Amino acid sequence: MSSKSFSDDFLENVRTLAAYFILRQHLVMVAMLELNPRWLDKNLIGINTKPYLDGYREKMQEEVRARSKNKLKEKVEVYKPPIWKGDWEYFAHGNGCRLTHLRTREPIEWDAPDPNEFNIGWFLNHLAWRLKNEPEDPYIKMCSNWLESQQADIEVIKKAVFRLIDNGVLKLRTGYTCVMVNKEEETRNDDTSLPHEVIKALITAIIEYRERQKLAIEAMIELRPDFVIEVAEDPYLLPKTAQRLKQLYQHLQSPPRGS
Repeated sequence: MSSKSFSDDFLENVRTLAAYFILRQHLVMVAMLELNPRWLDKNLIGINTKPYLDGYREKMQEEVRARSKNKLKEKVEVYKPPIWKGDWEYFAHGNGCRLTHLRTREPIEWDAPDPNEFNIGWFLNHLAWRLKNEPEDPYIKMCSNWLESQQADIEVIKKAVFRLIDNGVLKLRTGYTCVMVNKEEETRNDDTSLPHEVIKALITAIIEYRERQKLAIEAMIELRPDFVIEVAEDPYLLPKTAQRLKQLYQHLQSPPRGS
């Protein structure tokens, strides 16, 4: 393994940067209250959205009536994203939207309904902007110095995010999103009421599945040994995982070098 790795201090730095992004993306939620409240869950955001929904529906009806009056006009207007609060370009997508600051070009994206769930890719996009535009922020400075010392790019931060998931600091959800795990959740996860027989059956099923996985691993070793080696030599991979992968390809006569 290379001397490069994730220290506990750096992983805490990445966790803090993710927590900052979660706070920042709440701005998107506030914008959606005014511009597109349909996907907001009042139970999650703590605000009764009905007045906002009523205003939104009325606005949509007015726009339909206006388009109906002007449908005979030959002039086709070019679509312009709405501007929120005079500073933010608003682009709706899926169950959320992207805000882009008109002057700084800061991008913030979020999908409803959970205000504390963040998309890993959108987090990295925002972090890339911060690295260029907020170099004096103490956590950004630490991150930038680490990337420079490791001669790494921002893609390595993605691996740090998944390390935090492995460590139980973040919880991975569907759609390439995750949330912070708080102490109360950790306690609840440890205190289970499942019968012993059910737990034992689940463990047996997991062990059997891991045995079946070996078939896929053996196929990878034969068909893509270069990929297996590349993953095993990744300096930011969990050391025990890398060691197991290295043992798998030791039987190869002339294994290609990973990049």
